[in-house]
Amino acid sequence: AVLLIFIAAGFHYSALVCLPFFFFKEIVLFTTQKPKLLLLFTLIVTLLPLGEVANQYIFAHMPDFIREETSYMTMYEGNDYVNEQVGLQFKLSKLLLLPIYYISLDLLNKNYMTDKERLFFLFGLLSFSLRCVLLMNNLVGRFSYYFWLPSILPIYYYVKYLLDNKLQLKAVACLAYSSMVYFIKVIMAVN
Repeated sequence: AVLLIFIAAGFHYSALVCLPFFFFKEIVLFTTQKPKLLLLFTLIVTLLPLGEVANQYIFAHMPDFIREETSYMTMYEGNDYVNEQVGLQFKLSKLLLLPIYYISLDLLNKNYMTDKERLFFLFGLLSFSLRCVLLMNNLVGRFSYYFWLPSILPIYYYVKYLLDNKLQLKAVACLAYSSMVYFIKVIMAVN
């Protein structure tokens, strides 16, 4: 599988994005050993104004072959969109679901999920964290969209748990709150 990824990278460098998925289980389990700390880290890093620092780091440490292959400097350096800071309102809109993720962590202490479901739950938690952290600036923000769909998994397993245990009111409240967050984002026109 790794050999195929490198062959595909010969056609386009974006295939290298698949390399971490070869070590999917190990990465997810390692990064989610302390899920409450992961959510706290997500909250802090998301709220810090790190956009410009991230841009400078990326521009300074990008390998020359990528810079040349993608015409990176001509496309991004000095680009107003890339250098525009992500607003606090935008960041807060991504963190509105944080309480649901925090509450859903209770499932990890129960023998409710299979090992596979637990892995997917943790991957969803990691995806939520990556999605929020990558939104620190416009340059890396587009990568956050890759993590949007898997970030729903913890909410799914939490609602499923509530319904399986005849806690319909809590399940409806969870779904209503989650839906309301997206409704508010649409009304406010925040991506």
